[in-house]
Amino acid sequence: MKQFKLFLLMFVAAASLCNFTSCKDDDDDKKKIDPAIVGTWACYSSYEVITLVLNANGSFIETATYTGSLGSDSDTYTGTYTYNGSILTQYYSDGDVYSASASVSGNTLIFDGDTYTRQ
Repeated sequence: MKQFKLFLLMFVAAASLCNFTSCKDDDDDKKKIDPAIVGTWACYSSYEVITLVLNANGSFIETATYTGSLGSDSDTYTGTYTYNGSILTQYYSDGDVYSASASVSGNTLIFDGDTYTRQ
């Protein structure tokens, strides 16, 4: 009976060790950044210029410069982003999230219907 208990104890210990193994690395779940979207992009209109810097590490800097009859002003925003080939999602450092359709073709980025050119 002692040998059976010892065998049972060893079996339970061996079985519990199997539960601690993993089939894949948890880092595989992190999104990879598409190199086609990485770079500095600019969108020009008659009253504003938006510059969007998308870094390879998933961070971004967005600067909007407005020019009008009262002079000019600019705002800068930072955060992180993801891009899955059709949707660009910006996670702003102030907690806001903006997601819209996006596509890259050569030196052109169409983001939420606006055309950006690679700088």
